[in-house]
Amino acid sequence: MERDITTSFTHTYDIRFIIDNSEDFSRLSEMNLEAYDRIFIITDENVYKLYGESLIEQLRMFQKEFFTHQIQPIEYSKSIDYYPELIDFLESNTAGRYDAVVAIGGGVCLDLVSFAVSTYMRGLPFFMIPTTLIGETDASTAGKTCLNAHNTKNLLGTFYYPKVVYNSIRILRDCPKRITRQGLSEAFKYSLLTDGELLSDIVSFQNNVFDSATMEKIVRKTIESRIAIRQIDPLASNLGHTFGHALEKYSNYTVLHGDAILTGTIMSMFYSVEKGLMCEEEKIKIFQLMRNAHLNVWIPDDLDVKKLVYYMRKDKKSSSKKLHLVLINGIGEPYRGDTPFYEADYEDVEEFLVRYVQSYEFKIGNYSEFLEQEELR
Repeated sequence: MERDITTSFTHTYDIRFIIDNSEDFSRLSEMNLEAYDRIFIITDENVYKLYGESLIEQLRMFQKEFFTHQIQPIEYSKSIDYYPELIDFLESNTAGRYDAVVAIGGGVCLDLVSFAVSTYMRGLPFFMIPTTLIGETDASTAGKTCLNAHNTKNLLGTFYYPKVVYNSIRILRDCPKRITRQGLSEAFKYSLLTDGELLSDIVSFQNNVFDSATMEKIVRKTIESRIAIRQIDPLASNLGHTFGHALEKYSNYTVLHGDAILTGTIMSMFYSVEKGLMCEEEKIKIFQLMRNAHLNVWIPDDLDVKKLVYYMRKDKKSSSKKLHLVLINGIGEPYRGDTPFYEADYEDVEEFLVRYVQSYEFKIGNYSEFLEQEELR
């Protein structure tokens, strides 16, 4: 008699998020690296120049042998083409499961290293030190690793979790405002998907000198929101991403992630109003908050809708027949049907975008150059 075997494998991951508001990175001592034989540090060139020696000096308290590798902080580094170089670094130095890998950098570095570490020997012990706000609130918070394929952003990925994430408010104070804007755009999006509590804090932060207490609140609250959304669905946080990722690719990645996602969030809101999911007044309220926070509300004046939709078809949430969009009904009210995603016809979205581009007020030429500004007014 034939009998099938059915089982279920589950695993619980414990991640510690350290938020350090000290000037001297003193809480690095809490990363608990004592148990490992050696430490492999992977960082980007810019971060190493600014903080490499200071951070590594703190990590020397663990009295381990160090190996370091630097990458360029550009989108190419987070690609299938660059991936073998990082694997060669680990393999040539015989990195193993009794060693620890520490990634120090922004989103590109964290995405690349987490993917490589998750696939090398089926996973090495992994620690993160994000050095940008988008790294602290997005790239390090939900175990999503990713690489870009030749034609699609973030096409390759795994779920793999760090043991400890060390978030320094002190480092964020030194970030260019343009880079901080990317993280604030993601924090704004997460707040829209949860309780909206951070929206006024982001506006206040952007209109005053750097305030460590407000920044610490933004980091802490966004991590909590990210975790809560992750428990619903790993992709339920992707408000604005179907439009935004396509805009990044459309610009050949000259538009940074947060700026693109904020634009995508606006497109999502306008689409939600067309579909009767959001009222016009709520859209206007959110849009004004975005403007008050000096986030990116602009689109290129020559946006090619067909090309944008072509890239949207490659979105990992979507099927061959439907786009699966993360939408909101209002602040703190994400769309919820049978799944967290709204199913939309490609033709319908393309027709919407044609109307949107024709009627949208905030269009500008030299789009990528415009977004290179430290502050948007």
